[in-house]
Amino acid sequence: MIQGELTLVRILGFNVDVELPHVWIASILYGMAWWEQGGVPAKDTELVDDQIKYVARLAWKIANRVVSAGLVDREPVQALAATCVLLSLEADGVPLPAKNLSEWTSAWARSPLSQVERTRRLVEERVDIALCRQERDADNSHHHLNKHGWSSDLQ
Repeated sequence: MIQGELTLVRILGFNVDVELPHVWIASILYGMAWWEQGGVPAKDTELVDDQIKYVARLAWKIANRVVSAGLVDREPVQALAATCVLLSLEADGVPLPAKNLSEWTSAWARSPLSQVERTRRLVEERVDIALCRQERDADNSHHHLNKHGWSSDLQ
């Protein structure tokens, strides 16, 4: 069934071989968490700082919009991922774990500063970051209710 769907999607002209930024977002945030914990990797996702999880949810929302806007076909995926993380950190008021943006991109972005800045302008033109943040916050309150075992039909 899946093979048939992939064939149909290819016939319709969709690019199914494009790399998405989500894996790179996870890699960047995991690296930042590892660095924040003094080089000790978290053995469990429950040990990862809640602030990083919150930033990750927003970066994921932004990445979904980046994919919908078709930017993954035109921009390097690492720069897109770094941009999603950077915009998430800024939207949540989380300081960069570096002296400046240049140092941060050198350590985490795997893309030159100029590429991240250019990609950032494109993403800001095409993605409503405030709306992504509202959606993340709504999802987070829903997640919080479910975490405490409340019935999903009450929401």
